[in-house]
Amino acid sequence: MNHFIGLNRWIALCITLLCVGIAPYSPVIGQEPKLRCTLYRGELPSGGVRTVAFSPDGKLLAAVIEDGNIKLFDMATAKNTVELKGVKEATGAAVFSPDSKTVASATEGGSIQLWDVASGKCASSFEGHKEGITSLVFIPDGKKLASGSKDKTIKVWDVANAKCIATLEGHKDGVTSVTFSPDGKTLASASFDRTIKLWDLDSGKLTSTVKGHSTFVLAVAFSPDGKILASSGGDLKEATEIQLYEVASGKQKTIFKEKDHWLVSLVFSPDGKTLVCACNSDHKIRSWDVASGKKSATIDKHSGGVCLAFSPDGMTLASGSGDFTILLWDMPQRDSK
Repeated sequence: MNHFIGLNRWIALCITLLCVGIAPYSPVIGQEPKLRCTLYRGELPSGGVRTVAFSPDGKLLAAVIEDGNIKLFDMATAKNTVELKGVKEATGAAVFSPDSKTVASATEGGSIQLWDVASGKCASSFEGHKEGITSLVFIPDGKKLASGSKDKTIKVWDVANAKCIATLEGHKDGVTSVTFSPDGKTLASASFDRTIKLWDLDSGKLTSTVKGHSTFVLAVAFSPDGKILASSGGDLKEATEIQLYEVASGKQKTIFKEKDHWLVSLVFSPDGKTLVCACNSDHKIRSWDVASGKKSATIDKHSGGVCLAFSPDGMTLASGSGDFTILLWDMPQRDSK
């Protein structure tokens, strides 16, 4: 157990450490990323990092800090240029809008705040969930925002009008992760009820329920072509899996299965060939070749729970941790020939 945060607290936090991103390159199998620098080093008692997220234009990295504030780092200078203060009981759910001009953050009280990146001020807020929000995702055109909550529901919001336009119900336990397909037509949700549900965004109807995990499902991520849905879970008693689900055929494949793991962060490369995952129990970062299911690299540098984000160009991996650090990694690149 970490000296600064108890295991029970990390279990409570792990469902909010969801960072899903894409990149135009894939790590080379057998080659590990190289540490470039330590972008941030926090202080006791509340300097741990809950979430990291790159802006789509690659210019900024947002980090949700345990003290409730959100820091924005300029990637050109590697400096903290803006701090979003006044965040209310922030969870680890935070995401940039597709135009990189807004950051959405969520609270334990069930509200959402939208922050103007240029001014650092809160532009609007949404109310509606009865319990804490664990995950946020913008639809690719930026007009809608989806939120998953411990209250077992997913809500879809009209961003411009700050109104809830749909409430998706069907999970029997808290929702841990939500993500849109690249075309914005399908929403996938994961839950403590050990299922994944796929929803049609236009109709708001449930189209299918994916079963197969023997543990809580903590994270889901679509491949960039939308053909594969990756999922990971966590449990202190059962073996934990990473599964790949073929959306068209419904076939499932398990590429990782071990006990005592809390796999909370999944990141696809944009060609769909590589999947990177962070574990909050042994604090390691692992990557897999999706086609073969073989592990390609392991990073063991953190001493606390880990969250991940890829830069849009795929050349940088950011890892934030409960050990009060954000590390930047140079990713090995495939030969373009």
